[in-house]
Amino acid sequence: MRRLGTLRRLGRGVKLLGKLLLVVLAVTASLAAWGMYRTPLERPAGPPVVNDVTGLNATAVARVLTPTTTAEIVAAVRDHPGPISVGGGRYSMGGQTATDGALQLDLRRFNRILAFSATDKTITV
Repeated sequence: MRRLGTLRRLGRGVKLLGKLLLVVLAVTASLAAWGMYRTPLERPAGPPVVNDVTGLNATAVARVLTPTTTAEIVAAVRDHPGPISVGGGRYSMGGQTATDGALQLDLRRFNRILAFSATDKTITV
């Protein structure tokens, strides 16, 4: 009898210890998840990436310039020592408009009408 009582008390102690360990595990897991969620993830800044319409040809370039004047283009071409690539509407497929490590001229904002002649049926943009 005495032995049976001791085993029961031991069994209750093991159950209590198991429950305590489950609570500690749950609190630890919750705090770890909260810490991962709340900690800002800082990634080192990489080079700018240019892509075409397919999204399959990501190309790391040295710099992207979005000029709005001819003078900006002239200065950029004059000052950049390496390769230069030009992108218009970026509707190409196959990555033809970007070059690794190049100065990328994004001409999507370079879109003004410079001259229009209804009689000659011409437009200069």
